Amino acid sequence: MAELILQGKAFKQITNSTFEHDAWTIRVMNLTGLNNIAVLDGETPQQLAERYTREAIGNPYILKLFGGLMIPAEIAPEDWTPEIAEQTSEFIAKITDPDSKRLLQSQVASMVADFFLSGIAALKISPSSSEESKAADPDTENEALSISATGGR
Repeated sequence: MAELILQGKAFKQITNSTFEHDAWTIRVMNLTGLNNIAVLDGETPQQLAERYTREAIGNPYILKLFGGLMIPAEIAPEDWTPEIAEQTSEFIAKITDPDSKRLLQSQVASMVADFFLSGIAALKISPSSSEESKAADPDTENEALSISATGGR
């Protein structure tokens, strides 16, 4: 597993951990709202991914999520705790090094890509609420879809 050096500190991505970690990650992902994607009319997959990445970077819970997806390199993934996640997210929030910030932004883009690739089989496509509200008017067409992850993280 490759290490990620952020402002001189080594981290590794958590790929397999405890059930507690899995449950925590799902709860935080739900807090972010990033597990529900509204596909806009005429939006290409590339545009959707770019918009989703921007939303992820600007999300107030993204640091908390990162704190749970990465762990200091010297700690085994099975030793992860919510307290370690909090410490990690606090460290990430205070990063000032431009290279480390760019690396974090690329990690967000990578996380988005991983989410799309690993979650694609578990995606449930359903009409968005705006489409449902327009369903009463048969002359109105709205191709927006809501995609919700129903499995994985």
